[in-house]
Amino acid sequence: MYIMIENPNAFPRWKSTTKILFWLLFTAWTAALLAPVPPKIVQELGDEWSFNIAKTLHVSIFAIEMILGLSFPRSTAGRWKIVGLLSLQGILTEVLQALLEPYCHRHGCFSDVVKDHIGLTLGLGLFFGFQYWFQSPRNTSSEKISDSGPV
Repeated sequence: MYIMIENPNAFPRWKSTTKILFWLLFTAWTAALLAPVPPKIVQELGDEWSFNIAKTLHVSIFAIEMILGLSFPRSTAGRWKIVGLLSLQGILTEVLQALLEPYCHRHGCFSDVVKDHIGLTLGLGLFFGFQYWFQSPRNTSSEKISDSGPV
């Protein structure tokens, strides 16, 4: 069974909801990347746990942002703009972390940019993989299936 969406306007509420969620997540994640990390959290979790959680968040949040971001533009150009915007978000937040280190007590690093882009690539793959899965027919055999039963 597959879902074929013939009318691109079939889910206008769904598209507007994903647009709102995308911009909320984009804004919140940008703010979180530039906000100071409370030392109490790092002490309670320990350096290794806080490091692992932070790097996992880099990959997963960027993947979620990509999936949400690609779900509402209708044109290919619009989708490329989202990809570019998210790539710039990953790069610029690290640059700003380096520039604002005295304030946010974070240091921008190239490995975080790489993790961000791994998340973006993962989101791209998941988005287009699900799109292919749900919009392409599963029965590719040349045999015609009949509802009339055995012949």
